[in-house]
Amino acid sequence: VNYTRYADDLTFSTNNKDVLFDIPDMLENVLPKYSLGRIRINHEKTVFSSKGHNRHVTGITLTNDNKLSIGRERKRKISAMIHHFINGKLSTDECNKLVGLLAFAKNIEPSFYKSMVIKYGSDNIYKLQKQKDK
Repeated sequence: VNYTRYADDLTFSTNNKDVLFDIPDMLENVLPKYSLGRIRINHEKTVFSSKGHNRHVTGITLTNDNKLSIGRERKRKISAMIHHFINGKLSTDECNKLVGLLAFAKNIEPSFYKSMVIKYGSDNIYKLQKQKDK
C-alpha cells in the first residue's frame, strides 16, 4: 500500500485488489494514538475508486494511462465560459475565475489549454487575460 498526503487529503493506493477496504478501520484505531486527535477520518469524503472509474485526487483526475487531467466536466465549463466571454456575457468576476481556471488547465493539462487557444484564437485568450488586469 502506498500513502500520499496533500494538506489534509490522504490517498492510499495499491495494485492488490480489495486491500484498501480495511484501511479506514485500521486508521480509526491508529490515528487517536499517533495524531493526538488532530487527524480524523471524514467518512463523507472517503472514496474508493479503481481504474474502471475516474480517480480524482485534490481536484485532479488520474487517467487510466497515468496522466493528469482537469476532467471532462471542468473542460466543458472552461470552453463554455470562453464562448460566453467572446460573446460579452461574462461578468468581471466570472472573467477572473476563467483566467484562474485557464492557468490551472495550462499547468495540469497543457494540451487542453492549447486546444482552447486553437479553437477560440490566441487573440481572444490574450484579451481575456488583459481584461483581468483592468
